[in-house]
Amino acid sequence: MTSHSNPPDGDGGVCRDVPIAGQPVSLRLHPVIWDSLDDICAREGLDIAGLCAMIGPTRTGLPLAEALEALAIRYFHGLFLYRPPPDRIPPDGEPAPDPLARFPSPTLLQALGAVGWRGR
Repeated sequence: MTSHSNPPDGDGGVCRDVPIAGQPVSLRLHPVIWDSLDDICAREGLDIAGLCAMIGPTRTGLPLAEALEALAIRYFHGLFLYRPPPDRIPPDGEPAPDPLARFPSPTLLQALGAVGWRGR
């Protein structure tokens, strides 16, 4: 988990400045959402600014903070869905399919699609 230098405000939000198109944009999200976005970025080889750049220009009317919250929820929901059920886990010695084996992963593509991303 990431530690945040900005303490949560009264509603639990933490502000971070994220460079978007060369300008710092202040975003306030719950610490769990920031941690989730940090984990997504680490898994996908991105930084927060890169993730915002992917969804920023194409989101469907959602404010960026809400789009990031939706993306985080959809991403981890997608990981759960791609996980094989216990009765379908390959026997010892056989590698399990990795839903994150390519970039962007199917999970990230699904989550980006949920917030309006239509491709590069």
